[in-house]
Parts: sequence; C-alpha cells; structure tokens
Amino acid sequence: MEAFDIVFLGAGCSTRHLLYELYQQPDFKKSRVLLIDDGSTNDRTWCYWTENKTEFHHLENYHWKTLEVGGKKWMAKEEMSSLTYHYLAGKDFFQFMESADYNRHPNFEIKTEKVDRIDKDAKGEFKVITNKGEHSAKKVYSSLPPKIKNVKNHILLWQHFKGWTIKTEKGTFDTKSATLMDFSVSYNDKFCFMYVLPFSDDEALVELTFFSNTIYEDAVYESIIEDYCQQKLGVQQYQILSTEKGKIPMTNYPLKAVSENGVINIGTSAGMMKASTGYGFLRMKKDAQLLATGENERRITKGRFKFYDQLLLYMLRDNPLEARNAFQSLFKNNPMERILTFLDENTTLKEEISIFLRLPWIPFIKQIPKLWIDKTKALFR
Repeated sequence: MEAFDIVFLGAGCSTRHLLYELYQQPDFKKSRVLLIDDGSTNDRTWCYWTENKTEFHHLENYHWKTLEVGGKKWMAKEEMSSLTYHYLAGKDFFQFMESADYNRHPNFEIKTEKVDRIDKDAKGEFKVITNKGEHSAKKVYSSLPPKIKNVKNHILLWQHFKGWTIKTEKGTFDTKSATLMDFSVSYNDKFCFMYVLPFSDDEALVELTFFSNTIYEDAVYESIIEDYCQQKLGVQQYQILSTEKGKIPMTNYPLKAVSENGVINIGTSAGMMKASTGYGFLRMKKDAQLLATGENERRITKGRFKFYDQLLLYMLRDNPLEARNAFQSLFKNNPMERILTFLDENTTLKEEISIFLRLPWIPFIKQIPKLWIDKTKALFR
C-alpha cells in the first residue's frame, strides 16, 4: 500500500481549481500527492459572469456585455455596464490545468482507478480502496458525485440540457448579444427555456434546458431545438458541428462540506452548485481559494439566500408554470446586473426587497408552509 500526504478523488473542475490554488502555498510542494480518476472525459463547458478579469481570461473563448431574456410575447435586451458574461470550453480549461506547474512536480502522481470505498483507521489515517489497490493518506479531498441516499422531506430536481452548436449558411446571429433564457418554448407544462450563445454571425450554441425531476429521451430535446431553430431563429438549413448533454442536481438535501469520516468534499458533493440555477464555476474557484489558505468559512449557500433557493425549488417541483412566470417577472421588472448580482448572493437585503416587490409574491408565500413542514419532519426522523 502506497502512502501519500494528500489524495484527491476525481479530476473534475473543483479538484483542478483546488490543486491550482494549493500549489501556490509553499508547504503543499513538500507533500506527496495522488490524484485518482476513473478516466472519464471532461468536456463540459462553463459559463459565468464577472466584473473583473480572472486568471482564466485568456482561456475564455467568448464573452458578451449584452444579454436577452424573454417569453412568447416579450423580449428584454440589456447592455450591462459592469458585468460580462463568459463562455469557457471545458477542453481548454482542462488542457490549461493539465499543463499547470503542479502536474510536473516530482511528488505529484495521477492514477486511473475506480474508488470502491474510503476507510479510516484508529490513528486517523485514510485508506482509499480502488479496483487496483489501496492507498493511505493523511487527508482526502473528494469531488466524487454525492450519494443522496434518502430525499424524503427534501427536494431533488435536475437541471438537464442538450445543445447543438450549429453553423448556418448565412449570417443569422448577433455576436454582441447572448440569450440567457427564452421561455417561448414549452413541453408538458414543465419549466424549460432555450439558451443561445452566438460564436459568430453564422455559428452558435443553441441549447434546451429543463428544471425538473424527469430526464427525457434525446428525441424530446432534439425536436424542440429543431423547431426553435426553424420557427424562432428562422434557420431552415444548418449543420450540427457538435452536441453537448448533461445534468446538474438542484437540491436542498444537506450536502456536507466534510463527510462523517473526515473526507473533505468539494464541488457538487459539497453543495457548490447553486441550487436554484446550477451555476458553480466561480463558486468552486472561490471555495478552492478558501480551502488553500486555511479559511474555515466555505463558499456554501446559507442564511437568507438558502431560504430563497428553497422556496424556488418547492415552486419548481410543485408549480413549474408559476416558477416560469416568477423567473420571467424577475428579469422583466429588474435590471439585468441586479439580478445576476442577486444570483451571486452579493446583494444587500434592501436590494433584495426591491427585487421581491416586483415579483408575484403569492406563489412564494405558498411554499413557506411546505418548507416548514418538511423541516419539522426532518427533525423527528
């Protein structure tokens, strides 16, 4: 059994963020580090908004200052003064991370193995058992998918999506503006919207996203995307250059930052994907910075923002059409930058009250008893 100071489980975005940040700390370079990954492909894209440039600025393939949100009879288009919306291809992010200095450090190893379980002995040492052997470690960071064993009295939905990158025969897209949410599409009264990111005047990512507890067959997504391209975008002839598909958990399940046996969870397993939106790239980056510098405070949604997220999750589960209307009111009646700042959990209470006063408040009020009842039940389980 090989002995290491630190073992990382999973080579996804959160692990790469943390390795990058830890390598800036002098003591980390003295540690013997192992990264265990099952070898699955990391090719998803990441989108986020920022006010200032990040260290990944040179990797950001595309960005937009103007965003659009709309429905069947309206479309709001707004140029932002401070924020910029960014698109970062997964392959470029991982290529950058795989060429970072820590990969060439003599004390750093990568093994392609599948983790079976993690044990901890009486001395506090971890034993990571894989399909190829055993490894001991003083500390373990895990970005493996969370094990949600029982969602009774909790909500588990999925943000699931499929998108096509298409190329048209003529200029179709406005490269200065991205469509964040277009609610003009519908399917079985579910919460869904289209998302359009133009890469050039004849090439764009056109993606359908659902917030629901049901994952559909590919044909469902493809039929809606095809109809949207023809009816809304007015594109009859196009070539599909690439496709992407995925799902992200949207839950109020109490994901733990540290597991019962002391394994430090990161990424989705630690609740770094915002429950109400699925955005997580910058949250994982900030969490990595906090962990690397020894901060006790993790980048986890809590307090009033957790309360807001839970109300929306209940509405998405029980009244998806009301949630759809609430989202449209949110963007229709508030400045774009204020909404994005709110979704980043950086607004003041005064600003949040201003936002809520422009929303249909009765659908949100109806969710509070459900939240209270489930919390009470959870206490007596």
